[in-house]
This record gives sequence, structure tokens and C-alpha cells, in this order.
Amino acid sequence: MKRSALVLQDLSCFTKASINISLPILESNNIDTAILPLSLLATQSDGFDDFFIKDLGNECEKVLNRFLELGFSFDGILSSYIANYEQYCLVKKVFESFDSLIVVDPVLGDDLKLYQGFDKENIKIIKSLIPYGDLITPNITEACLLTDYELKESYTKEDIEKIVTILSSLTKAKIVITSVNIEKDKLANVIYDEEIKYISFDKVDASYPGSGDLFSSLLLSFLLNNESLYSSVRRAGSITRECIKYTYESKRERRLGLDIIKALRSN
Repeated sequence: MKRSALVLQDLSCFTKASINISLPILESNNIDTAILPLSLLATQSDGFDDFFIKDLGNECEKVLNRFLELGFSFDGILSSYIANYEQYCLVKKVFESFDSLIVVDPVLGDDLKLYQGFDKENIKIIKSLIPYGDLITPNITEACLLTDYELKESYTKEDIEKIVTILSSLTKAKIVITSVNIEKDKLANVIYDEEIKYISFDKVDASYPGSGDLFSSLLLSFLLNNESLYSSVRRAGSITRECIKYTYESKRERRLGLDIIKALRSN
């Protein structure tokens, strides 16, 4: 039977990020996908100054209520960019309204800093949200922001164990921490599901907006298609890396985000 998913993200009218990535990735993996676009942006925020953003939370609540009236159900839910407390309340209502596999991508920052327009209040909001997830997928910067751990250029396995211990005290969710600098010229995705496992891969000296969206969308797709967590993380990480490499080699302007054609062809 074909599986279904609901995506709670922002919609960027220009550049590749969030819903512009999640929707085609999920659909290409045979997942019927519905969306709740929590915010409307002219462009994604990374790389653009004075970006336009419109909160759509009130409208999305009306859409949600209609979904509930119609008796819709979803096998999976993916949540990422949350702009404010009101959107948090709406996302929480979604989580409480459906019996679904909930993946929370706790979007806060990258490269040792918060994203543009975010502050300590956003960290507080995400901390309140992650207990509702079945799986959370922070990058290493976000994992440190959520745990008040020191932001570093690289991390030891002892660091990771401490971060995971603190995170697991905040949520009962399974944990995947992405893009951990743990070896020279290599990154690792770290899985915590009763024990810690590492999946290392060669580092590509580039980063693009939308990489986290691609990874979390692939991960949910594979999980909904009954793959194990380890296999899903391995595959999602491999495809995301190849997509970053392809985008870099094509000399695409960074702020335009990922070229996801490689990811679509891999499915």
C-alpha cells in the first residue's frame, strides 16, 4: 500500500530549500505528500539580506482543521523550520492530532552559529518540540545549541557521547546527528537508538542551503518504505553527499541551494 506524509515547512518562492526539496523527494519515493506551508518566503534566508517572510500559521490552522474534518491520516510527518511560538503551537497540534511517525528536523543553525533571524527564544521553542518526535535530525551545530554544549570545529567520540546523553534526557526520540567533524577529511552521521553508531564519509568542501531538508526527506522516505534506521541513514547520507558534490562541481551559486537532480535520479 502506498504510504503518505505531511510536511510542515516553509515555502521559498525562489531557491531550493524546504518544501521545494521535500515534496519532490518524498513523491519520487512513492510517498503521497501533503503540505502545510507555515511561512512564505521570497527566498530562503541563507545568502540573502533583508529577506521577505510572511507567517501563514493562521491559514495553515484552517487547513489543518479541514484535514481533520475530512478524516485524513498520514503515515509520517516531517517538521523543520518554525519561525515563532504560534507556529510551534500549530505544529504541536498537528503532532497530537495524528498517529504518525514524527521526524523533527530542529532547524536552528549551522557552521557554529544560529541562522539569520533566530535567537535564544527559537532554541527554547525547539527544545519544547523535540519531545514529540519519534526521530530528531539535528546537525552538530543544532545538537550543541539544544544541549548548551561548546561549539567546536571538531568533536571527539567522548564529546558526542556527552551530547547524546544530554539530548536523550530532553527527548525519548531516536537521534541522528549529521555532519559531525570527527576525523580529518571525513564527516560522520551519528545514530543513537539505545547505542551510538557512526557512519563516516568523505568530506566535500562545500555546503548548500537545503542539505538538511534533503537528508531528512530521504530519511523519512526510506523509513516509510520499511527500511531500518541504519540503512535509511546510510542511504540518505550517501545521496545527500553526492548531491552536494554534484552541485559544487556544476559551479552553482551557493545561495541558490542544492541541485537535487542527482537525488531524484537515485530513487
